[in-house]
Amino acid sequence: EEGQAGEETESESSEVPVKRVKRKTSIACYSCRKRKMKCNGMRPVCSNCEKRQLVCDYAPVAKRR
Repeated sequence: EEGQAGEETESESSEVPVKRVKRKTSIACYSCRKRKMKCNGMRPVCSNCEKRQLVCDYAPVAKRR
């Protein structure tokens, strides 16, 4: 008795799209901000600065309460 109410078939469960969550970088380095590039926020040097051999500086992080 296939396809009874309440049962999922293989075709139904495999068609569900998987949403990926994009993580937003909280602070971009000065070089990426100046060039309006996407910064991955890696420290001490982000990937863009590493590729271009630039100095990678970040704004000081304010402490939250």
